[in-house]
Parts: sequence; structure tokens; C-alpha cells
Amino acid sequence: MFLKKLSEKTDNKFPFVRIKEVVFDRENFSVEMVIVLPYDIDYKVWNDDVREDLEKNCRELMPDTFAVHFRYVKSTLDEDIIKRVVKNYFVENNKALIGQIDEENIAVNISKNAVKITLPCFDCVCDYMQKSGIVDKMTDYLNRNFVADKIAINLVKIGKQDTREILVKQEDVYIDRGIVNISAQHALKGSGIDSRPRYISRYDKPKDSVCVCGCVSGFTRRVSKTKGYVFYTFTLDDTTGTMDIMVFTRSKKKACLDCVENDQYLVVEGKLEEDDYRKGLCLFAEKVDYCKIDFDEMQANMKASYDAQKKKNKSYPMPYHGSGNSNLMDFLEETCELLENRDVVVFDLETTGLDTERDRIIEIGAVKLVKGEIVSYYSTMVDPKMLIPAGASSINNIYDKDVADAPYIEDCLPDFMDYCKGCIIVAHNAGFDVSFVKRECKSLGMSFDNMVYDSLQLAQKAFPGFGRYNLGFLCKKLGIELNNAHRAYFDAEATARLFIKEANKLQLK
Repeated sequence: MFLKKLSEKTDNKFPFVRIKEVVFDRENFSVEMVIVLPYDIDYKVWNDDVREDLEKNCRELMPDTFAVHFRYVKSTLDEDIIKRVVKNYFVENNKALIGQIDEENIAVNISKNAVKITLPCFDCVCDYMQKSGIVDKMTDYLNRNFVADKIAINLVKIGKQDTREILVKQEDVYIDRGIVNISAQHALKGSGIDSRPRYISRYDKPKDSVCVCGCVSGFTRRVSKTKGYVFYTFTLDDTTGTMDIMVFTRSKKKACLDCVENDQYLVVEGKLEEDDYRKGLCLFAEKVDYCKIDFDEMQANMKASYDAQKKKNKSYPMPYHGSGNSNLMDFLEETCELLENRDVVVFDLETTGLDTERDRIIEIGAVKLVKGEIVSYYSTMVDPKMLIPAGASSINNIYDKDVADAPYIEDCLPDFMDYCKGCIIVAHNAGFDVSFVKRECKSLGMSFDNMVYDSLQLAQKAFPGFGRYNLGFLCKKLGIELNNAHRAYFDAEATARLFIKEANKLQLK
């Protein structure tokens, strides 16, 4: 819509630009415009004068009270990039349709400045995509990301999907849903519980409605000092974890749970909240029932899930056969004490995002230095148990299909930490990567006590006049080869070469 207004205002003076995004920040009265240009645009067509004219016309279409900022990106009409953006469209806008698209056989044909996309999809969604306007929306999405004269999407029906095939695939990898089967309930408080309890281990933060079951311990009957009402405190244990329970009543004498004893089985439902007195989570029960719990089935489910996870592909340390070792130490007049006496693991992570509390690891790459030479490497993808955001994939080129057969973090992190045992740890912008590893170690009950060096901070000391210290810039400046940037192993190998230069120059001990 904005591009249409701009074209009308300027009589189509800027046919070579696309407006990818207009972001309003109403709180700060500002607007950011993301403008897409062709990758190979000629200087005569695009120069400072043209840019100033474009920005002037854009500002005139914006509210006077808003500050307008511009960000420019260049795109190229490349088959692989367009395929990737098509897949991203479904991830961002229509996740339910991902399984109905034959992603592997998407075809892109580029002729002059026109793009034709052939999209194979199953019968059941082909007509739906046409009638619901998804094809038009996708075309608009692509037009905002690429500068092309025409973009056409052609849907091709590939027949009906065999649902039996899907069921077989689901059975191959058992997923424990964390639901507990209970029976013979008898209501003690409330009108009876209809919800199915879930594993206690699934709850690690406050939640309005929680249903859990387990064996009772620490059962205590108390009386409130203010109104004299009876209330109860106890702990439930379902073998996956424990949870503190509190039950309030309106009785001053005999109350609903007076008959309960330790080692009995209860199912409770209520609100899980932070309890200041207990310094942790506590479930304030609204309903309580006696029950019988099928612990044998629980154990069988957990074992089946664990066995299925073990089938996922795992990676182990491998000997390094790269040609780079021959010149790693050539420039050193004198090897520093640290490289001579300590083994070093240089590592890098790729993640689903930048939030160290919520995002997940999707790739670990590392190399080990012994006396300043790379002797082995460790590289593994990691299944984050979540969809990888399109923004992350656009940077590291890691997609959901790439981690489908990868191990979970709990299956590969112990191997990685064993690889790092007794070594100094090095990473570029180490605070970010190490915070992810420490968080996962804590959740698995593992310790992280390695000494850590940050190659970014060391670069600022060793090369104070550079001004920029991101890994790509440093490698270019220092003549270090960096292939496949933003992939964990290749970044780790380049960081190792950078660290050797830093360690020697600073004479680290």
C-alpha cells in the first residue's frame, strides 16, 4: 500500500525499490522503513542524490510528528534464496500447511527479471490455497523481498497424502506426552476432577490451571491464626518430580482432608504460584481427589520416549585433518606459555534467537588445541524441540528439517562437556555462548567450571586500533580464512586461529 502511494506521488520514479517493512514505534514517535534494492543496481540509477530524493518523498507521506529512519537491504534473484523465502513464508504465516507442501520439489525459474515458482502440494490444500487468498498473499510477500518485474506462483497437485505413512512415521519416534493415567477417584474437596494430570516435572513456572497427582508426604494439618480455619500442607511425588501443595478450607473443626495420610495417592487441581513463605512454587488446590496411579505405565512411557530419543543421530569428537595446521604457528616467534601448557577448546553455538533465557541451541561446533595445533573437532546439530524462527534461519541457514534427526541437548551436552574437560574454553563474545551452555548444564545437574577467555575482548586489547571486532571483520583484517560464516564449526575453527594470534601477542599465561 505504501509503495503504491509512493508510485502515485512520484509518477513511478523509483520502480527499482520495494518497501519490505514499515515499523511504527508509537511510544517513541518514530518509523523505520526497510527498503529493498536489487543487488547489482547501477550507480547511475542509485546514488546519494536519488537516495535523498526517495527519503524526502517517503517522509512527506508520513505523519509530521514521527521521525523516519531508513534501512536498506539488497536482494538478488537467486533460486535457492527464493526457495528459502517461500519456505519461510509458511513458517511465519501458515505453519499448519507446512506438512502439505512438498518442500523438496519446489521449483524456481528465473527468466530475465521475471520469477516463476512451481509449488507442489497435496490435493486437500491446493484448492484451499487458491480460494483463501494464500497465493496472493505469498506473491505480495515475495514482491516485498525481491525486486522483480513479475512473480508468479503455480500450484501443482501431487495427489492425496497417505495417512498410513504419517502414522508409521509417528510410531517410529515415540513422544511421551507427560499425561498420567489414574483411576478410582473419590472427591475430597470440590466437585471432582475431570482433567488428566500431567508429570510434575513439566511445571517450572506459575500457571493458572494445573492438575498433578502423586504420593503424599509431609502431610500437616494447620489452623490459621487469624480466623481459625483449618488448612493443609503436603508434598506430592509422581517419580518425575515433587510439588508443594496447600489446601485451604472454611472449616474451624473437622475439615475435608482430615482422613488423608502419608503414602496415599491424591490428584489435585488448582493454581500454581510463587509462594514467598516457601521460597518456591506451590500449588494452591481448589479440588482434591483420592486416586490410583498406574506408575508401571508411566515408567514404560518414559522408557519408550528415552529409547526413541537415543535413536537420533549423535556426533562425537573426530580427528582434525585440515590443512590449516601447517601455518597456524608459523608467524609465532615464540609460543606463549598458555598454548604450550594448556589444552584449549574453542567453540561456537547457533541458536533459535538472542534471548539467553528462552531461546535454544541448534548447533554446537568446537575444535581442540593442543600445544597450539588443532587436533580434533566436535560438531553436532541439536533438536531444540521447537520451530526455528525464520529470522534465525535467514542468518545461519539452519532449518527445521536440518535438526529433525539431531539429538536433544540433554543427549549431546554431556558428550560436549566431556570433550571440554580440563580445558580452557574460548568463544567469540563468550558471555552469550557460555550463558546458553551454563543454563543447560544447570537444568541437567551438570557443573561448568572451566576457565573462559573471550576472543572478542582479547582482540580489543591485542588490536586496539581496529574499531570493529566482529569475527568476520577480524578474520578479513588478519588474513584468517572464514568459510560458511554463522555456522558453528566454521566459526569455531576461525576463532581458534584468531585466539592463537591474540594469545601470542598478549603472551597469555
